[in-house]
Amino acid sequence: SICALAQVLPLYNATQTARGQEMHQDAYDQAPQWDPLQRATACCTLAASLPDDLKNRSKALALFNEALRLCPSHMPSLMHVAKLYTARKEHVKAEQALHKAYHINPTIHELEEDLAQARKLAP
Repeated sequence: SICALAQVLPLYNATQTARGQEMHQDAYDQAPQWDPLQRATACCTLAASLPDDLKNRSKALALFNEALRLCPSHMPSLMHVAKLYTARKEHVKAEQALHKAYHINPTIHELEEDLAQARKLAP
């Protein structure tokens, strides 16, 4: 019945999320130390798999920054960092991340729009 499904669905989603995070953690743990791009991608993927709540935003930001330390031009990490800084209302830092991403790849039109919006919000 629909009532039974409504009770089970959140439990199923939580289980799937936990399994996904475990898989991403394993990929992160097993990424070779000698391959900065693969390690950066593993950091980014693990960070993106975390639930989007205040508790996990700091952990995610640390992982994205680790990815950028390993591979400074890692676009997915730059984009996620900008979104996290925007969510934290740190608009200057969001603008800096978007500016860097735009200089790496100015053909992504979404970046122009996001950068313009960040400039409006930054003091």
